[in-house]
Amino acid sequence: MEGPEPRRIQTLAELSLELELLRARAAPGSRKTKVSLAELAKRVGEPRSTIHSYVTGRYLAPPEVLDRMVAALGATPAELREWGEAWFRVSADLEVRKHPSETVPRELPADVPAFTGRAVELAALDRLLDDSGRDTRAVVLSAVAGMAGVGKTALAVHWGRAVTDAFPDGSLYIDLRGYDPDEPVRPGDALARFLRTLGPHGADIPYDPAERAARYRTLLDGRRMLIILDNARNTEQVRPLLPGAASCFVIVTSRDRLSGLVSRHGARRIDLDLLPATDATALLRRLVGRRIDADPASADRLAAYCARLPLALRVAAESAVARPGMALASLAGELADEHRRLELLQAGDDPRTAIRTVFSWSYDHLPAQAARMFRLLGLHPGTAITVTAAARLCATGATEAERMLDTLADAHLVQPTRHGYRMHDLVRAWARERATTGEAETDRRAALTRLLDYYLHTAAVAVKLLYPHERSPQLAITAPVPVADEPTARHWLATERANLAAITVHAARHGWPRHAIQLSAVLHRHLYLAADFTTAQTLHEHALAAARRHGAPEEQARALHDLGSTLASVAEYDQAVDLLERALALHREAGDRAREARALSNLGTTYWRSARYDRAATHLERAVAIYHDVNDPAGEVRARLNLAATFWRSGRYPRAVDHLHWVLALSDRLGIREGQVLALGGLGAVGWRQGRYAEAVALLSRACVLAVEAGDRFGESIARMQLGAARGRTGAHDEAVEHLERAVTLWRESGDRDGHADALTNLGDVHNLAGRHETAATCHYEALRLFRACGDRTGLAMAWNGLGETASATAAPARALGAHEQARTFAVEADDLVQLARAHHGTGHVHLALGDVAGCRTQWRLAVALYDEQGAPEAERIRGAMP
Repeated sequence: MEGPEPRRIQTLAELSLELELLRARAAPGSRKTKVSLAELAKRVGEPRSTIHSYVTGRYLAPPEVLDRMVAALGATPAELREWGEAWFRVSADLEVRKHPSETVPRELPADVPAFTGRAVELAALDRLLDDSGRDTRAVVLSAVAGMAGVGKTALAVHWGRAVTDAFPDGSLYIDLRGYDPDEPVRPGDALARFLRTLGPHGADIPYDPAERAARYRTLLDGRRMLIILDNARNTEQVRPLLPGAASCFVIVTSRDRLSGLVSRHGARRIDLDLLPATDATALLRRLVGRRIDADPASADRLAAYCARLPLALRVAAESAVARPGMALASLAGELADEHRRLELLQAGDDPRTAIRTVFSWSYDHLPAQAARMFRLLGLHPGTAITVTAAARLCATGATEAERMLDTLADAHLVQPTRHGYRMHDLVRAWARERATTGEAETDRRAALTRLLDYYLHTAAVAVKLLYPHERSPQLAITAPVPVADEPTARHWLATERANLAAITVHAARHGWPRHAIQLSAVLHRHLYLAADFTTAQTLHEHALAAARRHGAPEEQARALHDLGSTLASVAEYDQAVDLLERALALHREAGDRAREARALSNLGTTYWRSARYDRAATHLERAVAIYHDVNDPAGEVRARLNLAATFWRSGRYPRAVDHLHWVLALSDRLGIREGQVLALGGLGAVGWRQGRYAEAVALLSRACVLAVEAGDRFGESIARMQLGAARGRTGAHDEAVEHLERAVTLWRESGDRDGHADALTNLGDVHNLAGRHETAATCHYEALRLFRACGDRTGLAMAWNGLGETASATAAPARALGAHEQARTFAVEADDLVQLARAHHGTGHVHLALGDVAGCRTQWRLAVALYDEQGAPEAERIRGAMP
């Protein structure tokens, strides 16, 4: 029989399975196949019903109880440690599930008006829903021969809205743009969008697509949800988006038959054909009214010329409604003439001719200006457009643009959305064709240039409003933009993010290199703080390609630099260093010493993040020297602050203090408020680490006041985090929690995962000091996830040490040993003497609790030696407590 393997445990169900295997292993020598629950309860000293709830996976056993259970079942000391680590993983997994989004997501689009027919297909979906609790299934809606316009999306959405009550946990929807001429939605981007809906906040989204898929499946597990994956290109695009939970019901719509999804994932295919003739006529009747019954023969002809395709029927019906005085026979005759004209251009009896016929017929009855807007909308690379953007595209006013968009919406050529208008992909493709034939190339290019200018200029103004001190390309902005303050800027950037990415990619690929390069540069800071590193990487890669083809060396260097910084943010340190080194070389070739210093500073920060502190210090010291030579005091302040942080993280406090005093003096003299706040914060942090609590609280309180007065949320985040940590060590736990919770909120809102995790682990430490151990553990689990996403080894050591101290406080020695061992591993990798000393100290506590005095002395002596190097007060406290 297979033996227990605690290292593979990730979830509560897996823990239950491995406990069963452990019970079986502990039974040899008896007549039983495994140790009974009654016997195990007796050995552990807990009621049988309680042990039953733990063994069956109904509840997670408290750490100390699980320790006793596995020890009673004969686990070795090494296995006890592995079971302890497994408990942390399961607890972290359960924490993920505790924090769904605050509102139930209901993402389905509006139902189509006058939905008609499809009784057979709706009944098939109903039957599958009835069976869905017995096994996981993905339902594929596939049109015959890849037909578009047959009503796949309408069927999925109509059915989904009819069965809303069957999915109490909500619904997810995404248009995968599988047949978009530019670029379908990548699975990783779709997962990021779903995670933003499902998760507590966007900053906790993993960078790696495989990790996103795993997190997505975890968040869906146990939820009863409907997921519609619309307009998929192929199985590969869909597979990562399938949940693992039988509680979810998935509908995939596609022109492809998705045979791989059927054969490998058990999907049930529903082939959607053209509407039956009676249903097609019934749809016309519901849309047009009594005129259909007055001339049924012409109605049948109209339906036939629309090939009984719902999309074509709706467009044709709108044309009929718009001309109430015209006989239905005349309308059918017009459509027949248009159909014959297009048949001459296309050989064969292709239902797509019917769609083009109806589009052309409807288009021919548009006013001239609305027809021109329709053509130009086909050039838009994004999926949706606002009134303001459409006005800029067409060089018209907003009022006129809105009137024309409403005309197009009445003709069913565009669809209103919450933030603007969108086109069906078939309509957009046809509009693009009309633009190619109906607009001169110079006019098409001028229209797209106006649209690109609009997005670039609005993005630049929005970013400047949100980050007024950020250096960005200087642009000559003459036309008004739709942002005027921080709220409108933030809203515009959020709602237009997908369009901005599509615009940048299109500009890089199709002859607007300057727009691609400038959009990438303008959006870099915003995407960094929003933790949207996937979009940032896409923009910077295309900007780099455009700069190589058309740009100057300094533009290549900027793109290399921004791409390198983005990769450093997702812990791709080696690639980041390579890109930043190349940017540095270009700056040096150009003799641009200021940008050389910036590249050196960012290289230093990357080395610092990857725990290569000596290299970090070398690069940052060079940056400081150059900033001093070129008389850039603000740059020198930033570089010295990063240098101080490098020494702080590596436990070299005296050198950190020297730089912080220099920064504070210069910032006081020049009135650099950011430098004042961060220098005071750094000095306060060193102060409390060395036991000078009153001094630290005074410095950090002053930093908080200055930050709040200046509206410096970043500085306030740091100051409050360190002030909370300092006050927690003086016993003012409630005040400490107040400061730290404010810091957590600020970091989370900024999207800075490292800062967010730092504040959480400090908050966990304070809760542990106050005896609130369960709350402390929750904070450390969340910090652990964030630090993992960032690849921050020092942070991981901090969180594991916090979990170890919490476990010790709750009498779970095996768990505490496992946690401190993890902390020790990461501290060594990060060369973090502070956390390494803390891990030895915590391990010594566990040995002492277990009666191993010699083991305790060994660990505490190692801790004392390390703390002495840093001048930390813990050294004397440990000496005084040495057994």
